[in-house]
Amino acid sequence: MGAIDERRLQDLLEGERFVSRILVLPSAGSTNGEALKLAAEGAPEGTVVIADAQTAGRGRLGRAWHSPPGAGLYFSVLLRPSGPVEDWPRWTIASALAICEGCRAVSGCDVAIEWPNDLLLEGRKVGGILTEGRSSGARSLGLVVGIGINVNQEADDFSPEIRQRAVSLRMGRRGASVDREDLAARCLGEMARVADTLALGRWDLLREAWTRRAPGGQGWRVRVSPESLDARRGSFEGTTRGLDEIGALLVERETGDLVAVHAADSVVFLEAR
Repeated sequence: MGAIDERRLQDLLEGERFVSRILVLPSAGSTNGEALKLAAEGAPEGTVVIADAQTAGRGRLGRAWHSPPGAGLYFSVLLRPSGPVEDWPRWTIASALAICEGCRAVSGCDVAIEWPNDLLLEGRKVGGILTEGRSSGARSLGLVVGIGINVNQEADDFSPEIRQRAVSLRMGRRGASVDREDLAARCLGEMARVADTLALGRWDLLREAWTRRAPGGQGWRVRVSPESLDARRGSFEGTTRGLDEIGALLVERETGDLVAVHAADSVVFLEAR
């Protein structure tokens, strides 16, 4: 597969006001790292960093993200939200919805969301979102949403350690490749739409749309290993009951009480109830 065609991507995004600047790199440690540097230098909202490969791609909880050249789509978007820092987790939910919709539209695959930031295809991981921000007290210094999507990999392109858990859009299309510029443009267009929805204060609409694409978000048995919660509670099982006002996963324990589970907590999805 060839490198990302910056000029073609610019043409596809012509008229998209959400994107203020695109920086296409042949390689980067991580696109989030590059975008955070640009944020510190005063780059405007809507700055997008795309790398053809990452040498130190990151996922949630410090996990590595397999980022070979020419096959995946790795990009980060700089945001400067006007709302309180406490609302930032909404962006992970909104971005997962946007990228899910973009993948479905371009590939035709039944991509789904697994809370908080994974995209699944046929039960295996096809993409993920990593949101990182910098703030001073309650003041935002920039929020970066990083996206990694397995686009045109074949099964043998994944290392043996992750081969059973990873999949690509191409594999979901039974070998038919996906145009990465088309996918990037569609995903950024979907990001623009969710950004507009959040700006209008319509979190309820995003939450409803997310629930339609996240089968595990409502009525699934899960096991929670708390990290941000009171550690004295220990691990517990319960049933998912959707999202709260900032994007935490609500889990109903057998006692009937609802627990707001946050992204720092480990959640294993067991089965639908």
